Order: sequence, then C-alpha cells, then structure tokens
Amino acid sequence: MVVMTHRDVQRLKQEVRRLQSLLQEVQKRAANHVALLQQQLANKAQHIERLQTKLQSQQDYDKIKTELRTLRAQMQTTDVVSSSLYKNSHMDTPAYTPRMKYYN
Repeated sequence: MVVMTHRDVQRLKQEVRRLQSLLQEVQKRAANHVALLQQQLANKAQHIERLQTKLQSQQDYDKIKTELRTLRAQMQTTDVVSSSLYKNSHMDTPAYTPRMKYYN
C-alpha cells in the first residue's frame, strides 16, 4: 500500500495547479494563433478575389485586342480591294486618247 504524506499531497496539488496553468496558457496561445491564421486566411482570400477580378479584366482586354486586330485586318483587306477596284475601273478608259487622223 502506498502511503502519502501531507507534504507529498501538497506537492502534487501544486504540480497539478502548475500544469493546469500551463495548459491554460498553451490553450490561450493556440487560440490566439488560430485567430491570427484565420485573419491571414481571410486576407489571402480577399487578395485571391482581387487577383481573379484583375485576371478577368485582362482576359476581357485580350478579347478586345483580338477583335481589334480582326477589324484592322478586315479594314486593310477592304482598302486593298477598294484600291484594286478603283484601278481596274479606270484601266478601261485611258487617261489620254490621242485623236487619230486618217488620211485617204
């Protein structure tokens, strides 16, 4: 049988109080750390949302650039065709027609 003295009991009680206090401190630190990590997570989520919005606007910009290139190419093609049609329509009528005299 284990016989404990009053002194041993007091020492164990003090040890229990110390360990309980230490446990509370560790729990408090862990809770603070969890709160900090949650705040960092929220900040990063907001940052990701801003970056996604920026990326979406850049994708829209790329679409607009592609449309602009297409329109410019169409305009150049139209200009070339118009110019070609203009030249071809004036080839049938010479700019200078000399008068020809026929002598019999």
